[in-house]
Amino acid sequence: CNIVSVTSPSASTLNVIWSSYDGSSFYVLDLRVVNSTDIAPVMLTVSSTQRLVQGLRAGQVYQLTLSAYGMLYVPLCTVIKMTMTVPAASQITSSQAISSTSIKFNWSNVTGVESYILFVEERFSSPLRIYNRTFNSSCGQMDGLTPSTTYDCYIYSSNSAGRGAKSNTKTTITLVQPPTNVTLTATGKSTARVTWNPVSKVLLYQVTVRDIGRPNKPPVVRNSQSTSMDIGYLEPCSFYIVGVSSVNIFLVPGEPSTVAYNTTRFLLFGVGGYLAYQVIPKTWAAVQSITKLPAMLDGVCRAINTQTEMLREQNRKLDTILEQNRSLAAVGLSS
Repeated sequence: CNIVSVTSPSASTLNVIWSSYDGSSFYVLDLRVVNSTDIAPVMLTVSSTQRLVQGLRAGQVYQLTLSAYGMLYVPLCTVIKMTMTVPAASQITSSQAISSTSIKFNWSNVTGVESYILFVEERFSSPLRIYNRTFNSSCGQMDGLTPSTTYDCYIYSSNSAGRGAKSNTKTTITLVQPPTNVTLTATGKSTARVTWNPVSKVLLYQVTVRDIGRPNKPPVVRNSQSTSMDIGYLEPCSFYIVGVSSVNIFLVPGEPSTVAYNTTRFLLFGVGGYLAYQVIPKTWAAVQSITKLPAMLDGVCRAINTQTEMLREQNRKLDTILEQNRSLAAVGLSS
């Protein structure tokens, strides 16, 4: 006996093809789920050398036994082969654009799956652009997409037998790209103005101001219909992250373009200010991911306060000396 091929056209079927055996009158197919005694076996008597077996379990490993019989049910040969059905179709349960170039997905788990293949088709593109990625869990993210673009998304469950059926299709639109050239200009000791370049077809922007030295303090979020905004109530000796996002027609903001801003340099002016201005702002990119940044800022502020107190003490001493000189001069004039 020789089994030529076994394929799984669907999650509940196996197509079995075998070679003809000389002298055989019929064949018997016996399919049993491996390591399971609760599922009844499937047994078929066949006179040809091909059979599509239906009514099987999705994503299951089967032991396939093919036996050839002659006249009067005389057994002629037997062969055993391990095979598997493809998994059932998984369904996308949620899809959400998390940026102008990325969409996040969740889908249902199915039995007997080894991987999930996610497809994302760009609607209205010519030629059609299709992205795909393979995942081993029930969630994933597709990156590298085009901003403000409509995508049709679907998924296939897969194992060694092949792909299951196509899932439902979810249509998702990526968010709007963030504005460029975001800059901050000081307008006072506790105020600043943020400006940015306009984005085509965007009528609303969202500005977020976050004090990174105070993580428990909620950020300040405001909307703007222009390409600038004045921000105030900035505390001294603090670092801020200011982000500007484009808002789409569904009033959902995209990812922000961010800029770092500190109020330390205004306090340092005239008190060793040049050194601190060089160290703090110009090494921002190198220290922004360091967890000790708030402690470093506190140290800088303590140093500033110490220098300020020293200057105040020197001024008090000078005032005392000047007062003494005035007294001596007054005595001399009176005599």
